[in-house]
Amino acid sequence: MEKNLVWRATDSGGGRKSGNWYWTVGILAFGAATASIISGNVLLGILVLLSGFAIMLAGNRPRLERQYALSEKGIHIDAQVVTWDKVRAFSIHEEGHPTLTIATDTLLGTTTIPLSGINNSDVRMELKNRNVEEEESLETFTESITRAIGL
Repeated sequence: MEKNLVWRATDSGGGRKSGNWYWTVGILAFGAATASIISGNVLLGILVLLSGFAIMLAGNRPRLERQYALSEKGIHIDAQVVTWDKVRAFSIHEEGHPTLTIATDTLLGTTTIPLSGINNSDVRMELKNRNVEEEESLETFTESITRAIGL
């Protein structure tokens, strides 16, 4: 199977955080848990503490270099393939670090792919040749939250 466009890029999530980031997450989680416990909701307080710990773990995961490709079969992310019939729309964000966001009919819903090391117009042309609709913005609420807290 011939791949039309192939590139390698480091994913945007994870990476080392500063000590201030951990202190901020810890203080916010501890404060919210304390407020929950004072108001009589101990279970929510425990859940908030566990969530804060999970956010700290997720924030510490290493950044991975992945291989991306567009082929006759679909969009390849390492060994995973999203076939063209599952891709509903795409959006290319060119400011800052360029990214491709695709909306799919899979469990993932939307996937963001870094576009470093490849020409954005080549990716746009390939997707339009596959009759994938381009939209202004496909960023989900969850993605904006994770970007805001630095994950």
